[in-house]
Amino acid sequence: MLVGTFNASTEQTIEYLRTLPSIRERCGRVHDLAKQGKLQYFDYHPETEEDATNYCIKIIRVCLPIPLTRSSTPC
Repeated sequence: MLVGTFNASTEQTIEYLRTLPSIRERCGRVHDLAKQGKLQYFDYHPETEEDATNYCIKIIRVCLPIPLTRSSTPC
């Protein structure tokens, strides 16, 4: 396969991997591995999960204000 060329199956896979269900699925897998201590570069600390969640929510609210418009995102 030449660089820059994709078949229909590859393009469909790329499209799927960019969807929220796909991202949630991958995040779930990483979270499960983290809870088992199987990540190479990160450690899971369940006692700080709520703080991490709140931080992510804060970033989302800053970068994706409601109502969502492309011109209003500072990130």
